[in-house]
Amino acid sequence: MRRVVAAVLSTAVGSVLLAGCTPPQKQLVAVWLDRSGQPVARVRPCGDDRASGAQLRSWVTDAGDAVEYPGDGWRSQIPEGFGDTTFSLFAPPRSWQVRRTGTQRIVRGRSYNLSFTVHDDDSTKYSSELVFSGADLTALEPGQVWAGDQSMSRDDWEDLVGDQC
Repeated sequence: MRRVVAAVLSTAVGSVLLAGCTPPQKQLVAVWLDRSGQPVARVRPCGDDRASGAQLRSWVTDAGDAVEYPGDGWRSQIPEGFGDTTFSLFAPPRSWQVRRTGTQRIVRGRSYNLSFTVHDDDSTKYSSELVFSGADLTALEPGQVWAGDQSMSRDDWEDLVGDQC
């Protein structure tokens, strides 16, 4: 009986410990506006790592906005994976097999979340995500990006990525 109780307790404690483990979050996403005012994103997995999926989600943050745009964004699965990629925020590479939802443009009063995940065998190695708004992007100075929840120069973002990887 003691062995059964010990086995059950060991299994329960192990399950709780394993369930509490989350993959590391890295700051490997940046967004900015190009010269024509269109949002651009860069996702940059570490080294030779290949990300297997990416998504852009959004939600209403301005209660005064009379029009709601539920689920604006897209989700992709990239069987062959992707490395360092720069793309128009609402036009990811065609090879990503994107499923779009809602409005495909920045909408005032919404927050956006751009993320990707890198898997290692059967588990998640790390993920990266960035939350931003249209106001964050329009406040950027020329040569700046929104990354790590703040505006910074492209060189500072490159340094941040280097530190993360």
